[in-house]
Amino acid sequence: MAEGILKLGEGQWGVKDGNLLLDKEVAGNHLKREFTVTRGTRATYVGRDGLIKESNLQDTNLVQNGDFSELGDEEITNGGFDTSIAIGSAGSGWKRIINGDNTVEYGGGGVVLTRGSNSSTNECKLYAQTPTASSNILTVGKFYKLTYTVVNNTNVTLLKYYIGGSYDDVPHSVGTHIHYFEQASNQLSIFWNQTTSSSITLDNISVQQVDPNDRWSFSNVGGTHGWRIVDGKAICDTNAATENRNLTSSLSLDNGKTYKLTLDILQSTDNITVYVGGTALSATLPTGENLGYEYYISSADHSGGVLMFYAGSSDLQEIDNISLKEIKTDTPRIDFTDNTDGHLLLEPESRNLVPYSENFEGGSWTNESIGTTPTLEGGYTAPDGSNSAYKISNANQDSFWYYPSVADSDDSRTIWARTVSGTGTAQLTSHNSNTNNTFNLTETWQRFEVNSTTSSTGQTSFYAVDFRGSGTLTELLLWGAQLEDLPYATSYIPTNGSTVTRDGETCTGAGEAQDFNSEEGTFYVDVAALNSSPGEQITISLSGGNSNDRLLVYSTSGGGKWDSQFRKNSANVVSINKSATVSNQSKVAVTWAAGRHVMFVDGVKATVYGVGSETTSTTFDAGDLKSLQFSPNKGTTTNSFYGKVKAIRVYKEALSDSELKTLTS
Repeated sequence: MAEGILKLGEGQWGVKDGNLLLDKEVAGNHLKREFTVTRGTRATYVGRDGLIKESNLQDTNLVQNGDFSELGDEEITNGGFDTSIAIGSAGSGWKRIINGDNTVEYGGGGVVLTRGSNSSTNECKLYAQTPTASSNILTVGKFYKLTYTVVNNTNVTLLKYYIGGSYDDVPHSVGTHIHYFEQASNQLSIFWNQTTSSSITLDNISVQQVDPNDRWSFSNVGGTHGWRIVDGKAICDTNAATENRNLTSSLSLDNGKTYKLTLDILQSTDNITVYVGGTALSATLPTGENLGYEYYISSADHSGGVLMFYAGSSDLQEIDNISLKEIKTDTPRIDFTDNTDGHLLLEPESRNLVPYSENFEGGSWTNESIGTTPTLEGGYTAPDGSNSAYKISNANQDSFWYYPSVADSDDSRTIWARTVSGTGTAQLTSHNSNTNNTFNLTETWQRFEVNSTTSSTGQTSFYAVDFRGSGTLTELLLWGAQLEDLPYATSYIPTNGSTVTRDGETCTGAGEAQDFNSEEGTFYVDVAALNSSPGEQITISLSGGNSNDRLLVYSTSGGGKWDSQFRKNSANVVSINKSATVSNQSKVAVTWAAGRHVMFVDGVKATVYGVGSETTSTTFDAGDLKSLQFSPNKGTTTNSFYGKVKAIRVYKEALSDSELKTLTS
């Protein structure tokens, strides 16, 4: 149609530096105008791949060596004994100490330490020779990984490895072994065969520093560490002293930023506390084994500083795969729920009142064991791609698993569910006779909205699954429970130990006076409200920056229709509306010009009501329209648009009725 169209969406979404881009097409060239989204908290959306994602979660893991796998350079020369220069000679990489009838020689595919029968001489040691004249190669207080292979063992029952000041007993059976140690001197490795009348053949000896770039530091009071890195994980010893329980990253968090922390808890029987800049975060890590854990560090949680983990006071703690990614909260969300083109999602403030939305074993989640107790099993693939979903089973269909809550009847309750295999029905309900909460489940994840029913205790209970009713399934997968103090459901708000609030969004306007033809034009939106009866008026507008001159497309708080309002010199000139289910995606187009004011909704012409007429001669003056807003006026959030925006276009000419019908059909 006309040249100089402003476009947003239609499957072509652009974001730059966190701002949403409005496209202006002029003579085949494309200029960009920026919308600024303000939210202040993290939020989720459904990505193009169908997975639930965090808004603008950065790909970079800020924690370096978070999997504790970094190793330094090889410290051993000729660890494979490929150079057969005599042991002790320059270039052999090795020296020895032997007495009596003891020997250390090449042989059998490696080096053989043989201790004779003369028990009065016990020196049978293999030293790694330093590659330089200096013997100060290893660093005192650092951790190292020793790897070696026992090729053959004849009667050796005690093999020792020197760590500086003392020896560690190390495995002597045939095979490859790994041993981690803290170095107490600068010397390289020493193997010592302590068994009389025996021999052992060693090969492929390697020593490498663990965490060579000092990504992590460990408290060390009195020369004893609590934490150490072993086999690609961080371990805090059983009953380590209180002052030695700090594991500190080299990373320092920035004040005022929001982060997503994830890690694996391999073993913990006592809570681990996370600190930022010396301040404990609000939630401690859960106890258990082989748990995937995530926590959102909001800007309110910290004022910046280093990331630290403080181990519980007893038993062994093991963690791994620590990741910290920044979430840029003030970013637009392009959501692909139920469509392939995507839509801009704008939502009001809401809070998930279920403190454990994914951990069905945490908090108030419990079972009602009328018969056989339901069983829970974690580790299943969830709608966000993680392994955080649970399987809940009850073969006898005589019990239920639920979350009790005191809530109003207007609250919304949602949860994701699917079958383990095949299809079937399940009651995601608050009472076993509440059959309108019986849903058809498939192997595809679906989000179900659960109706409210008051239980006999006077509470409104949000049951995750009730096996006692009309459902056919004896097992199913669950994830992402949400209870909101709203009459409709909004996007998922993850929780893990406390309720979480997502701030309401504002999307400030884009455009300049030269982007619009104020005297005539057409304003087209493809939008949907979040529910059929918005809590307040929701508005998208073209305006001069205030309420004096503006064109509104809106739905009132009662819903049920789309309205347009033409306002000039602070007076309403023309009002038009058309009945519609506003929670469904609607295509609305309004055209204005002197003597012509028309509105079409989904291919049908709307009716002028109350004020003005289709042929009203009043129109805007040149320069009146200066911006496109998701609110009635620039600089205000009152009656902001909350909903789904699939597309917006602004034409510089008033389209004909036939063009408007085609555009909105």
